Amino acid sequence: MASVTYTTQLLNSVLMLVNLLMRFYDIDSGHIFIDGQNIQDISRKNLRRNVAIVLQDTVLFSDTILANLKYGRESASKEEVEQAVSMSRCGDLLQSLPRGWDTILSGAGESISQGQRQPLCNSGVTLITKYRKFQDLLN
Repeated sequence: MASVTYTTQLLNSVLMLVNLLMRFYDIDSGHIFIDGQNIQDISRKNLRRNVAIVLQDTVLFSDTILANLKYGRESASKEEVEQAVSMSRCGDLLQSLPRGWDTILSGAGESISQGQRQPLCNSGVTLITKYRKFQDLLN
C-alpha cells in the first residue's frame, strides 16, 4: 500500500494535486508515478476506484468506532481491523477511550477531537485499500 501525505496552507495547491493524481486533468509535461507505475498507464476508472483521499476535515458516523472503521469493508475480520489500526498508528487512541472499539461516537464523530478523527479515518481507508495491490490497477 502506498501512502502519501501532502500538507499546505494553499487550498489551490491541494486541489491541483488531487486533480492531477485522479487524472481530472492530464499533465502537459513530466510524469506522476505511484509505486513505480506511471498513472498515465492506468485507466481513470481503476485509478479513481483504488485511490483514497482523507481530507483534513473528516466526518465519522454516529455509531461505534468499530462500525466506523468497517464502514467501507463490513466483512473485515477483527484481526484485519486491528492490523489497519496498527498501520495507521491509532492504537493508543483506542486504548485511551473509555470503551475502546465500542466507544459510541455522537454528532458525526464530534465527541472526539479532529486530531483523533483523522487517524481513525486513515485506519478505515487502510482497511479498505490494504489488500489491493497497485499492480492490479493496470488490468
